[in-house]
Amino acid sequence: MWLTWPVPKNESTISRCIQQFYWDMSHPPKPLRITNWVAGVTAAAGVLAISVVIILTGGVWVRILYVMIYGIVALALFKWVVYTRSFSRERKFRGAVERAIWRDAT
Repeated sequence: MWLTWPVPKNESTISRCIQQFYWDMSHPPKPLRITNWVAGVTAAAGVLAISVVIILTGGVWVRILYVMIYGIVALALFKWVVYTRSFSRERKFRGAVERAIWRDAT
């Protein structure tokens, strides 16, 4: 819907349109989230099924290649999880510090 809106002329309307755009992007409707989840699970199952067939019918070098690929993917996933957890802890700490500063200032 926001793609069809005409461009507003005053600053307050532009600001509200930008805020609405970012809200819509960061909080998609529930049906969209569900279909994205289903699509992700289906894609992962398809990749896994194809990998199993290739590993079972392939030779030794194909199996070694797939072990290396899945190992690299697992390491990247592990790194992402560690980074996300540390960023989440840092964000919680900064939020607590900012709340304390505002509490002391007011």
